[in-house]
Amino acid sequence: ISAGSGMPETPQFLATVPGTGVTNTIRPDRTGASLYQSPAGYHLNVAAFASPAAGQWGTSRRDSITGPGQFSLDGSLSKTYRLRAPFNLDVRVDATNLLNHVSYTAWNTTLNWNTGASGTALSSPTFGLPAAANSMRMMQVTARLRF
Repeated sequence: ISAGSGMPETPQFLATVPGTGVTNTIRPDRTGASLYQSPAGYHLNVAAFASPAAGQWGTSRRDSITGPGQFSLDGSLSKTYRLRAPFNLDVRVDATNLLNHVSYTAWNTTLNWNTGASGTALSSPTFGLPAAANSMRMMQVTARLRF
């Protein structure tokens, strides 16, 4: 069994850094809304963050988001068949993620505000969604003839 709590993640906001003309990531401002009371289908609440004022760096702390927890159950079985002397046949089955339980590696923590047709700020549609998932169940069968 392999289990672990989520790794810390940092919210990122795409913005042009003043005086450089280069788009880089800075931290957004915290609004005080609950980070983990998210809309259906999302794991993080985008309303917990706001765009920092122009020329400012944002008030979010580094590693302020807890990533997804990890869980995996691996297993193996082996059997030795005694054939006639001096031959033995070893058969082994190894499985990783035996339960085929989906566990995500990280959340998408990048925010990007842009202006829509009505002039309102639209948030990044991928914020709070899983960034990737760990591998699914894999099984391997090995046979070895010993003499």
